Amino acid sequence: HFPFSFSASFSTRQAFRQGPKSGTITRFRLTRKQTPREKSEHRTLLATHRCALSDEFARTRSSLTPMVCTMQANATSQVETVPILENGEWIEPETSTYSDVFNPSSGEVIARVPACGADQVESVVRSATAAARDWSETPVVERARVMFRLQGLMREHFDELAELITREHGKTLAESRAEVVRGIEMVEFACGIPSLITGDLLPNIATDVDAETVRHPVGVCVGITPYNFPMMVPMWMFPVAITCGNTFILKPVSYTHLRAHQPDS
Repeated sequence: HFPFSFSASFSTRQAFRQGPKSGTITRFRLTRKQTPREKSEHRTLLATHRCALSDEFARTRSSLTPMVCTMQANATSQVETVPILENGEWIEPETSTYSDVFNPSSGEVIARVPACGADQVESVVRSATAAARDWSETPVVERARVMFRLQGLMREHFDELAELITREHGKTLAESRAEVVRGIEMVEFACGIPSLITGDLLPNIATDVDAETVRHPVGVCVGITPYNFPMMVPMWMFPVAITCGNTFILKPVSYTHLRAHQPDS
């Protein structure tokens, strides 16, 4: 608790506070000046509080540091190791190198992500190449039905996905929910690909010449995504790529990796 003389030290400055309406700023100025005695008492009081706070902070930090280290060590030994998806199966890659996934709000290690070697990456690419042959020949309406099922699963697990983004990224739950909504919107767009992928036929564009446009899949697509929108950015990529007849390899950033790993759903 500070006396009024502390507040009066703002007499030579402008102070601001948020007004009653959103987006407005209210200004106020205090006019009473401190006496020399009040100024001296004020400085002494501030110095006393600073010393007390510094001592308390030092004691708290020294007592919590061993506890935090112990908690993190225990958590690391118990966390889940994230598998990778290859050829429709979740597998544990052969590697001895892993990256930790942290909960930003607590610093807790919540998962370990494998760092795949060149041989494992080559195996995934070969599997995607082999799958692309049959998938590209699948009628586009059948490919779109897969996206309809994906949309239903995302709505069913909406809260779970939002909470997972918050847990591994640190966004507020409202921001995470908005990101899931944006992802669902991209899946809805992909569901309309059959009407967008149609070709063109221009008869008699010249003498005895007809022009025809046909869209073909390009093959294997790859997405290497950043951390800041761990769901929305991948959803910009793979729903459209897959519905257009391509196969897709997703390489999410290692420290916001978990929302790409949902073997149960």
